[in-house]
Amino acid sequence: MNSQTLVPTQKEIVQQTIEKTPKSIKEIADETKIFEPNIRRILGIGAKEGVFERIDKGVYILSRKGDDIAYIHTADAVETLPKLAEQGIKIDMVFLDPPYTTPAVKGGNRPQRYDVISPEEFGKVMGAISRLIKNDDTPVYYIASKAPSGLKEMARYTQQIFNAGFKIVAQGEYTKLQKDKINLATNPQGKSITPEVLILFTKSGEFIEKEIPRNLTFRLVRPAIAGKEGYPTQKPAEMLESIIKQGTLPGNMLLDPFAGSGIAPAKAIELKRRVIAIEKSLDAVERFIKPRIKEALNPIKTQMVFGFTSV
Repeated sequence: MNSQTLVPTQKEIVQQTIEKTPKSIKEIADETKIFEPNIRRILGIGAKEGVFERIDKGVYILSRKGDDIAYIHTADAVETLPKLAEQGIKIDMVFLDPPYTTPAVKGGNRPQRYDVISPEEFGKVMGAISRLIKNDDTPVYYIASKAPSGLKEMARYTQQIFNAGFKIVAQGEYTKLQKDKINLATNPQGKSITPEVLILFTKSGEFIEKEIPRNLTFRLVRPAIAGKEGYPTQKPAEMLESIIKQGTLPGNMLLDPFAGSGIAPAKAIELKRRVIAIEKSLDAVERFIKPRIKEALNPIKTQMVFGFTSV
């Protein structure tokens, strides 16, 4: 066997398959074992409208009006982000709600367990994000715990952002309220929950407001964190909508590397942005992220007008 024999490309395989006999997309996929969305792109047909389609193991894409608007990677952000950077992808805004591990988290106050990331791994994430941002003014929103028992450990995570060359533009806080919108939310021990810090970073230290003025302080009802609709680190949709409008314009690309509850990706789609969502948990992808993004496409809830430029 000639060691120099070239392996045919997917395009060549598809062309050979339909050379003699016309076939449907499904027939080509069954015969070649190539995913249907890839076949559509090779043939210039495009993806199915409003339907998540698998384009690789654990990777899904959603299209609307002929444009790819949502990418979901069921994977580890530490491994996935460097690959996206190598592909030359550029991002207009980043939302970071990392699954950190601190004494407060280890104390068992959260209703369910999830994989956490170490400060060193978060440093690798920030190194990749440094390559993915479109320019030095690209906003990176970072939310973190201010619980006294975890401040020392939390500082190790925040330091990774500085190590990647980012500077603080401004900061505020997210205060969690009970349903009465007055009293502070409490933990299982009945103690008031310490507000979380919300920090805006850019590499330049400068920030250009987009649709609405900058605001990083929120007092909002804490979303459900348990039960069928709950996710332990879920943030209020109102807060996500605000920072997305502050940091992006319609058509811009948002990156959420720890997508969890899917609120940020869903809000991005509802606001006519595009999104790359990365989440390690298959359960979270199937129960929260994909359904919420599809719901955001509902034409009754939001009029979707896509005319995206390339990133």
